[in-house]
Amino acid sequence: MAQHEEQIIEMGLQIARRIIDTVEPVEAAVQIALRGLKFAGHSSLVRLRVAPSLLEEVRNRLDDILPTATSRTVVDLIGDARVNDAGCILETDAGLVDATIESQLAAIESGLRSGLSVSAKPDNCNVPKA
Repeated sequence: MAQHEEQIIEMGLQIARRIIDTVEPVEAAVQIALRGLKFAGHSSLVRLRVAPSLLEEVRNRLDDILPTATSRTVVDLIGDARVNDAGCILETDAGLVDATIESQLAAIESGLRSGLSVSAKPDNCNVPKA
C-alpha cells in the first residue's frame, strides 16, 4: 500500500511540474511577487529577489501593476542567482520568505510524505488494553 502511495505522490509532483512549465515565467513571477507583497504588511524594507533573466521584464510589469495592486509604492527589485525559476524571494524587516517554485513544490512534497508516514503508523486506538 505504501509503495502505491509513494508512486501517487511522485506522479502528482511530476504533473504539477509539467503544469508549472506551461505558465509564462514573467507572469508567474509577478503573481507570486504580488501575493508575497500582501503579506509584507507595513514593513519598511521590502525587497523582491527574482531570477536575473527575468529582472527587467518583472520590473516593467510591476511598475505597471503595483500602484493599483497595493498601497506600497517602493519595492526594491533585485536579480538573484539563487532564484532560477519564476518564483521570488521576499525580504522584509520581519524576515524572509522563499517563494520560489522549487521551494513551494518541496514544501508540498514534504507535507505529502509526512502525511504518508503518519498514515503508515499502526493505529493503536483499536488495541485491547491488558
